[in-house]
Amino acid sequence: MRHITALISVCLCLAGCGSPTPPIPKIIDQSGVDPLVQKVINEQISSIEKKPRDSNKWLVLGHLFFAHGYESEAVRAYQAAGELDPKMSLAHVLRGVALQRQGDREAAMSALRAAQRANPLVAHHYWLPGLWALQAGDFEQAKTLADMAIRTSSQDVEANRLKSQIALQSGDIDTALVHARKAASTRPADRGIRSELAVVLRAAGKLELAAKQRAFAGEADPNWPNPSVQIMGRHRTDLKIWTQRILNYANNEKVEAARNDLLRIKPYYEGQPYYELSRAVILVKEGKRRSGIEILTSILDESPDWIDARVNRGLAYLELGGLDSIEAAQEDFEKAILLDPRNVGVLENLARISSMTKDAESLFDFYRKIIEIEPFIRRHRNVLAMEQLKAARFQDALATLDEAKDRYGDEGPVPLTIRARSYIELGRFDDADECVLALQDRSPNYPSIGQLRDAISGKRP
Repeated sequence: MRHITALISVCLCLAGCGSPTPPIPKIIDQSGVDPLVQKVINEQISSIEKKPRDSNKWLVLGHLFFAHGYESEAVRAYQAAGELDPKMSLAHVLRGVALQRQGDREAAMSALRAAQRANPLVAHHYWLPGLWALQAGDFEQAKTLADMAIRTSSQDVEANRLKSQIALQSGDIDTALVHARKAASTRPADRGIRSELAVVLRAAGKLELAAKQRAFAGEADPNWPNPSVQIMGRHRTDLKIWTQRILNYANNEKVEAARNDLLRIKPYYEGQPYYELSRAVILVKEGKRRSGIEILTSILDESPDWIDARVNRGLAYLELGGLDSIEAAQEDFEKAILLDPRNVGVLENLARISSMTKDAESLFDFYRKIIEIEPFIRRHRNVLAMEQLKAARFQDALATLDEAKDRYGDEGPVPLTIRARSYIELGRFDDADECVLALQDRSPNYPSIGQLRDAISGKRP
């Protein structure tokens, strides 16, 4: 009897000694937090402290953090919910959404893969990462995920919208039309979907039907549909769609595919601005930079406010190299930023030029502007801290990293490495040792660990 009692005690002990309860994320700096919001969050935290292994309570905490803009805290809360209940696919999905909001697409995609494992029969576990992949220019991955979403639920509206968008960009108008119509029939009162259907109908040459869909969507355009659109084979296809596809290929080092598409549309669109823009970018990617610049210059002579042409000419100048070309590129980017002051890509190119010209202060200013525009993307702060480190502004680099840590929470290998190098240069070797230990715990095989240890040993008195 004593043996049975002991066995029961051991089993009860093991049942209560599972994985440790995750630490509860809290808002460190509460100075700018609405007191009512903080009260609700604190009440939920108190509820978790009473039942720390209740995954639903962690999920609600994640909702509260995310709804009020605390993405890093939301990620940790959703992660805790998913760890406590690996089958809770919603926790994985919401963690992915929060990570995507922060600009960490790889981690977001990983979270959605966890959702797929938890419940492989839910369409949005596939079309959501498919949409992210499409936005990032990963066309093949987007196509694969869209197909999986459709196989999971052929009637899912968003899956059909994504499939239609991908098919349209690839020139498969028939497939695009099938899925656009299916989305519209499933959600007939959605004006956005009707507008998308109109675009596909227009590409298919069904102009009257397209006009009706636009009218339903409340879009008035007396010049649309335009009967002068050139016909390609059986279908009408907007030149903008082709340009988007060609530039996507060219910018992802698929120059041959871009050139093939350009040849396909040449009989119909040669000489038109978007066609010439595509041709110029391809020439630059093929190494014929001056020819590309000449075309872009002729476009800008006609349309000086066309940002795409100006930015691509600036990039072509940068590839030419040389001080004169760098100055010409800077002039193009400065004009582009006047046209679109919140264009992060242009600001990054201006920062790149500042790095080339050793103008550290301008570089810092550009990245501060970028951070103001996209405060949720950690990479921008990492880049700023790295540039401050290169400029021997070690205290500034640490301040930038501290701001990032306060906003995003735990530090990854890159900020830990920058922090350690800054500490070494400041002679704070104990702090540098702590960074190396943290880096080793997080990424044991990270290549800079040995280099940091050698640097500490070499400079420590």
